[in-house]
Amino acid sequence: MEREKLQLEKKLEELHRSHAALQIDCEELKEDRERKLGEIQRQAQKDKEMHRARVAEAENKVNESNQRRNQMVFEIEKERARWQIHYDSIVANKGELEDIVANLERRRDLLFKENERLKAQLKGL
Repeated sequence: MEREKLQLEKKLEELHRSHAALQIDCEELKEDRERKLGEIQRQAQKDKEMHRARVAEAENKVNESNQRRNQMVFEIEKERARWQIHYDSIVANKGELEDIVANLERRRDLLFKENERLKAQLKGL
């Protein structure tokens, strides 16, 4: 009986040591898990901030691109308006010159007729 008691006490003591070792292992695993979780969260936060920075940079590039495009469109429209004014001016000048040519041709014809009439008068004298 004494022997059984010693064996049971030994077994109990061994179970206590085993339990204590398992508790230590469990605590170490918990701490390791918490540490890894913290690292993962920090990395996720870092990645999130990096992605936000990339998105902000991309948005800035898009805005700059839109501003350049709008400026180019404005410059093209301004140039187009300038060319239209120039074209209208040329068309107006052409019309005025055509009127002047028509008036000069009429005057030439009148002067030619008057010259013929005067020649005929001279022959008649």
